[in-house]
Amino acid sequence: MNKICFVTGDYWKEVKGGAELQGYYLAREFIEHHWEVHYIHISEYNSGDYIDEGIQLHRIRKRSFLRKFGYYTFLDYFKLIKALKKINPDIVYQRGGFA
Repeated sequence: MNKICFVTGDYWKEVKGGAELQGYYLAREFIEHHWEVHYIHISEYNSGDYIDEGIQLHRIRKRSFLRKFGYYTFLDYFKLIKALKKINPDIVYQRGGFA
């Protein structure tokens, strides 16, 4: 079975936005075509893994730093690489400014 991993700032059911909705629709379509779908995203909530509608979600707690013009939020690079190595996807789909 082929694997795809979405790497985004947020997940559609936690934060509603255009990029999140498009990623969610694509993920649902890949599931319909019998792909294993993973989704790595920043979360306001605790980190951890769970499954939602066949999508295997991997939450990474956000990291924020105060910058000159406000807070800068991003995925923790080391946790992201660790998750990608664990998932070992055939395709990585990255979308958004946080990833």
